[in-house]
Amino acid sequence: MPKEPAYCLPKFPRRHQYTWPRVETQTHPLQADGHDLKCSVPGKKVSFKTEDGRERRIGICKTIAEASRIYSKEYAADGEWKWLNENRRATYLSALQASDTDALFQAFSSLFRHDASYGIVTGTYADFCDTTKQKSLINGILCDVDTWLDYTNSTPEPYLSMPDVGMPYGVQFGDNLVSPDLCRHDYHAEKILGLAEDVNTSGATVLEIGGGYGGVAYQLFKRCPSKKHRWIIVDLFETLCVQYYWLSCCGIAVDFAIDGCIKHDSALVTLVPSDLADKINVHVDIVYNCNSFSEMARSSVENYFDLMNKQWKPSYIFHQNSDVLLFPDSPRHVEVLASEFPIGKSYQEIYRTLSPWAGGNGRYREYLYKKLASA
Repeated sequence: MPKEPAYCLPKFPRRHQYTWPRVETQTHPLQADGHDLKCSVPGKKVSFKTEDGRERRIGICKTIAEASRIYSKEYAADGEWKWLNENRRATYLSALQASDTDALFQAFSSLFRHDASYGIVTGTYADFCDTTKQKSLINGILCDVDTWLDYTNSTPEPYLSMPDVGMPYGVQFGDNLVSPDLCRHDYHAEKILGLAEDVNTSGATVLEIGGGYGGVAYQLFKRCPSKKHRWIIVDLFETLCVQYYWLSCCGIAVDFAIDGCIKHDSALVTLVPSDLADKINVHVDIVYNCNSFSEMARSSVENYFDLMNKQWKPSYIFHQNSDVLLFPDSPRHVEVLASEFPIGKSYQEIYRTLSPWAGGNGRYREYLYKKLASA
């Protein structure tokens, strides 16, 4: 049987014994099998596993503080992230702007329970501890596990295992913690890995625009032990610092490119501030984005697609974004719909499909575009 193309339309999920609708008023069957919350039930006595290498983690925070001093630019987020920075991330941003190593260490040590991660994780730790919201969030994770089993044809070990960095929370499966977004991150990593092999079997370069805490990059290198591929993240500087800490603590070699120039060294992941995206000086095989194009100002979206069409010219553009305007009167940000993205005539749409993952209230779609041979 011929090998299935890396860019084929995702199969409709086969249904299995744990299939369950996304409901808020019932309990997913997996919970009946003993899969409970880890370190997240108010009043429950828990023991937190201490992260290894305190001195090393302090050293990582010192590197971030120094990068902040060198970058020394005023944070200039737009769209949804302008509102989030101004209203939800004040403690973290104050520590970063002051290049305060001690305060950064405190923020990153409890990353997933701190405002440093606000907006880059589905839900919040406060929601996870709120009994009125808890069931919905747990069911979201469990349904994501359900979907992941269908789409990846993989076994949970070792892929569905959140590293013990930044005090993550989620649902316990055996010795592994499945956190919010982990299933989606791994599915996207598997998809990108297939595209990378299709483009360049000796090693491809993936450029991710908006990288969250670095979860997709981490999952890709977990799935590709040879580490022959390279990953670039373009993001707001304040979020790059989150990625630098988390990925470094997870054992991934990371480097800042504060001037936008990519060094050809041992770093698997290179972090480029978004205002320097046009300075990227290497060939890009795949551009990937998840959710954040819709969260940007329209001018920023247009700028990124202009770079894709005229400068980077990747073989594939793979993204998930909103294509249903659920909040047309939002005081925070009116989303840019995916159907309005200026893809350009050099790319052919391979597929679009509903995103099956928790979060988004059904407004997200997954898209894959391939550069035309004639382009």
